[in-house]
Amino acid sequence: MPYKNRIRLPIMFTKPQFPVERNVFRKADGSSKVLSMIVKNTYEGSTDQLPEDWHRKLVVALSHDEVTIENERLMSDVVLAGDYSISWEDFLNKPIAPASFTVEVTPFNATNNNCQTCEEMTQVYLVDDYTDEVWAEGTTNIYPDVLTDNDSICCHPYTISLVWFNTNYFASASIDANGILTATVLNPSPTVDDVQIASYRVTCADGSYDDAIVYGNVSGSTINFCLPPVGPIVTVVSSTEVNVSWDVGLPTPVQWIWELYLTSDLGTIIQSGTVIPPSVDITGLSSGVSYTCVVVADCGGGSLSTPVSVEFDITPFAGSTCGNFQVTYIPYADDAPQSISYMDCAGDIQNVELTYAQVIERCMLITPGGTTPIYFVASSSDITILYLALC
Repeated sequence: MPYKNRIRLPIMFTKPQFPVERNVFRKADGSSKVLSMIVKNTYEGSTDQLPEDWHRKLVVALSHDEVTIENERLMSDVVLAGDYSISWEDFLNKPIAPASFTVEVTPFNATNNNCQTCEEMTQVYLVDDYTDEVWAEGTTNIYPDVLTDNDSICCHPYTISLVWFNTNYFASASIDANGILTATVLNPSPTVDDVQIASYRVTCADGSYDDAIVYGNVSGSTINFCLPPVGPIVTVVSSTEVNVSWDVGLPTPVQWIWELYLTSDLGTIIQSGTVIPPSVDITGLSSGVSYTCVVVADCGGGSLSTPVSVEFDITPFAGSTCGNFQVTYIPYADDAPQSISYMDCAGDIQNVELTYAQVIERCMLITPGGTTPIYFVASSSDITILYLALC
C-alpha cells in the first residue's frame, strides 16, 4: 500500500454548492430537450492566518493527484478548482494572511445524458421501430408513430432519409422530413408477422449518421408464398470443385433445388440435386469452363420461388502462375494459434496452423502476371502476407 502524507491544518470548508452544466436543445415546436447535464459538488475553503511558506506548501499539496479532506463537514477526495487566493494586508507589510480557494468533490457523478457521451461520431443513436398494427395487402398505410420519437439525436439540423424498403412485401415506401413513414403493401401478398418494412437514416450536419429498421405485420391472401434465395456466392475449393451458398428468405423453405448448366448451353442440365442447408458443393468441374448454377426455393405444397442464377468459372491452373509468399503471424492481443487456407500450385486447398511469431513461405496459385493469391483466407487480421517471387 503506498505511503500517504497526513497533516492537520487550520482550514475550514463551508458553503457547499452544486453547480450544473447543461446542454439543452430547443426543438422547432418551441419545446426543449436536455441533451446532457452534469452536477458538481464544491466547497469553499478558508485558511487561518498563515505565513508565505505555509501557503506555498499548501498550494503544492492541493495540486496533487490524490487529496483527501477529513473533517466534520467534508470527508472525501477533492481537486483544486480555480485559483488559491491569499488576502495580504497592506498595513505594516503583515507577514501572515488568510487564503481562500474552492475544491471540487471527486468522484461525484450526477449526470443526465440523453446522448451518452455525445462525441462527434455518436451524435445520433437510432432504435429499431415496431408496431402491432396489421396492414392488408394492396393498402397504403401510415406508420402510427414518428420514427425518431424513440431515438437520441444530439445534432441540429439533421436530415431523415429512406435507405431501402422491402420489395418482397411492399410496392412503395417513403419517409418525410418529420419522420412519418408511408408504405403500400403488395397485392397479392402473404401473411407475415414482424416483417422488415424499411430502413431509415438520420444524418447530422457533420456527416455522422445512424440507421434503424422499421418492423410491421402484413395480412394477405397468398398462402404458398415463397421468396427466392438471396445473393448466391461461389467459393472455389479446388481446380475441380466449388461451393455455392446463399441467404434464406421468408418463409424458410422446405428444401432448395439446384441445377448446373454450361453457360454456353442453358437448355441442358449437367448436374442437379436438392439440399436442406443453403449451400451445395459441386464437384467434377473443369478449369477454364464457364458454368451457371440455378437455385430455387421449395416452400412445400408445390410452392416454388422464382429461380436465381450465378455464373462462374475456375481460372486455369498453370505452373507459370505460381507465386512464393511469406506469411507472418505476429499477434498484438490474443496469441492463440491461428490458421490460413490457400490454393497451392496444383489447384488444391491447403490448411496450415500458425503459432505465435511464426513466419513461413508457401507457393500459391496467382493470376497470370499478378502478385495476389487466387485464394487465401486467414483466421486473424494479425496474419500478413507478402509476395516474394515466382515459384
